Amino acid sequence: MKKKILFSVALGVSLFMLFVVQAGATPDLQGDTEGRDSKSQESGGIAPVAVSENGKYLVTAAGDPFFWMGDTAWDLTHRLTKEEIEIYLDDRKDKGFNVIFFRLPFKDLEGEPQRDNRYGQVPFVDKDITQPNEAYFELVDFTLDEMEKRGMVAGILPMWGFIVVGRFGHNIDEDNIQVYANWLSERYQDRKNIIWVSGGDTGEDKRWEVLGTELKNADPEKLVTFHPGRRGVSSYHLYGDAEWLDFHMTQTGHSPDLETTYLTVNEVYNESSKPILNGEPAYEDMWGEGRDRISAHQVRKAAYWSLLAGGFGHVYGHMEIFQFARAMAGQPDTWGANNPWTEALDDPGAKQTAALSTLLQSVPWHRFQPKQSLIASENPTGPAHIRASAMDDGSTAWIYFPEKQAATINLAQLEGDFDVRWFDPATGEIQEAGTVEAGSSKQFTSPFAEDALLMLVPPEGGWFMNSDLIKMAVLAVGALLVLILLYFLYRQVKAGLGG
Repeated sequence: MKKKILFSVALGVSLFMLFVVQAGATPDLQGDTEGRDSKSQESGGIAPVAVSENGKYLVTAAGDPFFWMGDTAWDLTHRLTKEEIEIYLDDRKDKGFNVIFFRLPFKDLEGEPQRDNRYGQVPFVDKDITQPNEAYFELVDFTLDEMEKRGMVAGILPMWGFIVVGRFGHNIDEDNIQVYANWLSERYQDRKNIIWVSGGDTGEDKRWEVLGTELKNADPEKLVTFHPGRRGVSSYHLYGDAEWLDFHMTQTGHSPDLETTYLTVNEVYNESSKPILNGEPAYEDMWGEGRDRISAHQVRKAAYWSLLAGGFGHVYGHMEIFQFARAMAGQPDTWGANNPWTEALDDPGAKQTAALSTLLQSVPWHRFQPKQSLIASENPTGPAHIRASAMDDGSTAWIYFPEKQAATINLAQLEGDFDVRWFDPATGEIQEAGTVEAGSSKQFTSPFAEDALLMLVPPEGGWFMNSDLIKMAVLAVGALLVLILLYFLYRQVKAGLGG
């Protein structure tokens, strides 16, 4: 009898420990991107296809939350060769970017929208958008193929804003823009890695609505949004929750005055039934008369403010990269490029934005909700504005300190006790800072030279395994117990046969 009881208890403990390790393990910070890509392709494509039930983020065909980690490459198919496109995509894939913005017919930096690509092809015959040039679109096809190989999504602007508003000799009305939209939809019907973006640095116009509506109606599985042209304005402000818009986009612009970042994103998050994305914050190294270039610190501020204010992802941009500066012989350094685009690939802002993406995707990021009421002390506007977000069950909170500063946090609005960690957005360093109890308020002071992310997380231990080493140890113990049980079972069977 004792042997049977021991056998049952040991078996139960072994199975329970193995179950806990599998169910409670935290995700690898690096993530199995290859596995995720193949899974999403098997279930219908790598692009998000719908909006979540609560209207706050995007989901894939498999129903998984889609975190948007974007890069701005407006002139990708105008200024690069095939070999250069592969170099760029390899770099962005390695850094964790999964969405790449680029535009088709465009306003060239010298003012000529019909300029040919690196292979001498222009987008339209005689600047007529009802006559697309197949040879030009072959390079677009190549780019989409290469992105699909890498599990990346293309955010494509069918044309740039200045073209539609009547400049540079293009005759574009609602009828011929409808023809162009239908041609695009038919050509790319079978592509599973496209999101369409109407507009392009522009305001409200009936033709943009026609373009978006036709793209959506012709291929409902592809998501459609709009790229606005003024700082602090979003597609929600221009078109409301129009049926053809699947999610909203805002542009907070390239000024060092960044407070519109959190104001606009949070406004749309609270008012709209559709998700919001900051599609163009200040580009790293962007310059302007009478001010310094945009720093990596300012790039980080825009990213953290946007995400903690309710954005479902973020878009990074770099001054040299969006225009692929000096990628062509004789290209003028318009916009004051400092270096060739290849030398800008590893600038700190890109790596630091990617580190934030990795950090977010190590937790159930889609359950975060803005929670400014956590900040009990005075919270300034402008460069030192603090943003807070918490899980829907109050079990985790992140508070972003944009400067080296102090703030009082109202822990009574959260649930449970917490381990305190500081994440350095500039270096990726994590500092452990003890524990705090719920139900009180406590002052925290950021420990780093520039900005800091305060993370209040559930205490380690219990049944939640958050260390690969612990998981391996528990699995080893579980396997050993199973072997012992099998030995006991063998002894019992042998004794029974012998009896």
